[in-house]
Amino acid sequence: MAVCKPGDFTSKITPLCKREKPDAQGIAFVIGMTVAGTDIDVDNMYQTFKKDLKFAVLRENNLNRDSLKCLIQAGAEYRYPRIYDYVAFYFAGHGGIDDSGALVITSDKAHVNVQSEIIRPFEEGNKGQKKHKFFFFFDCCLSGNVRRTNVEVTDGLAAFATSIDERAGGDRIQGGLWTRYLSDNLKLDIPLINILSRT
Repeated sequence: MAVCKPGDFTSKITPLCKREKPDAQGIAFVIGMTVAGTDIDVDNMYQTFKKDLKFAVLRENNLNRDSLKCLIQAGAEYRYPRIYDYVAFYFAGHGGIDDSGALVITSDKAHVNVQSEIIRPFEEGNKGQKKHKFFFFFDCCLSGNVRRTNVEVTDGLAAFATSIDERAGGDRIQGGLWTRYLSDNLKLDIPLINILSRT
């Protein structure tokens, strides 16, 4: 198996930002794993970010740990157009908690820490550039349990599909209930930061 490099994803981000959406207000990374209903969720969020919010959107499915880490590094270090105000990261799949804190589970059943390996790189990247608000969305049927850990975004928001000890609703046909409502609200003609701060 070929070793993933951040450049593999930089080559996907560049045409999005420079040719397709140079005037976008931000970029979204929409990631889905093979879990019942997540294909619907990922499609909903992809369409919402691209068509309704006019974001540049990179959509990826079933990434293993190495590939997800490469995507995060590429996304965090990329020099976005100065007009971009937001960077969003949406993950639909399984997650949990271990001794290191909240985590997402990749296609190879490996763990990626939410705080140190997803949020922190995006917050610390793009040094010397305009700072973008960062939004982390986690749609897992038990994602609320990660609230037991210290998941924090300095300038932006972390949002989860459930509260602690609650299970997310949804089905294989319509996808997750939380993502459906999130998608519907993001389509409203209301400033993005106002919508996201309510989720």
